[in-house]
Amino acid sequence: MQYEIILFDADDTLFDYVKAEIYALTNTFEEFGVFIMPSQLESYRKINQLLWDEYEKGAINLGQLRTERFRRLFIEYNLNLDSSIFSEKDLGIL
Repeated sequence: MQYEIILFDADDTLFDYVKAEIYALTNTFEEFGVFIMPSQLESYRKINQLLWDEYEKGAINLGQLRTERFRRLFIEYNLNLDSSIFSEKDLGIL
């Protein structure tokens, strides 16, 4: 039997997504001249999970999720950064 398609589950199967996420966030923040603290990473994870839940319910779209998670984090930590630009850089590193 020949297969037409092979699917790979990359997140946490082939790739250590948590490690990649930390790497991308840390490096993106450094590009913007900000040293990220462990508490900020934890806040990001909580915000991100809440937004993924909203996305799965159809309340927001993927574009909104990608920028809103950073917008909320920046407000929480009083960071004057552009969430759209930050999101693009983070996804590029990830």
